Amino acid sequence: MMTISFSFVLQVMGTDEGYTFMEEVENKLLLLISMPLIPVLLVLGRMIQWEDMVLKLWRRHAPRFLTKLFSNSVYRFSIYTLNVLRTVLWLSS
Repeated sequence: MMTISFSFVLQVMGTDEGYTFMEEVENKLLLLISMPLIPVLLVLGRMIQWEDMVLKLWRRHAPRFLTKLFSNSVYRFSIYTLNVLRTVLWLSS
């Protein structure tokens, strides 16, 4: 397990940065515990259908969030546009 985790860290962080990261960890017990967890979490990430849960969450909450986001920005943009048009019309007359 340690060699898989070690090679994964080296591959993700790069060789030099990975080695220095491993050497500079102050709590070696934390490194000893977290290294075997990397392959376990990767396997669990493939076994659990987390994509479906994220998709359900997105479908449930995205419409409210997007309408709030765009309604406020459209409202602000329309007020700004009206103010600019009033100023332009006032200056032109």
